[in-house]
Amino acid sequence: MSLLVNSDFEASTPDPWVRVNHASAVSWGTGVDPNPLTGTKIGVVSTTISGGSIAQDVSTGAANVAAFVFVRSSTGQSINGALAIWNLSAGVPSSTNFTVSSASEWQLVTNSILFGPGMKSIRVELYVLTINAPLLIDQFNAF
Repeated sequence: MSLLVNSDFEASTPDPWVRVNHASAVSWGTGVDPNPLTGTKIGVVSTTISGGSIAQDVSTGAANVAAFVFVRSSTGQSINGALAIWNLSAGVPSSTNFTVSSASEWQLVTNSILFGPGMKSIRVELYVLTINAPLLIDQFNAF
């Protein structure tokens, strides 16, 4: 079971996903898509400042956390981004950069981090590095 809530974006709002980095520059929401990975809805995120992000904070006792998300370009334009997992207590991230350019095929992006034992607060965060380019996302999970 995923640590993340609303990981498939099928809920009526995008909550509890929130805009974090350059929050005021980030456009974030959900919408119906003719080519979803599952269900009928997807997440759509774009930014007017490189590095805008959406994230979700959770607590876990797991020693290792892995996250994955499926991404797609809304237009076929190349979009650069990064998937990060943060140990909020230590301020230490693990990050995987990606580039996606397909408007029809979903691309899997993965990342993992070893934390060690004990409860900790983590943030799973998706950064969009290309400005004014809507990134489509689906099945955003962490275990």
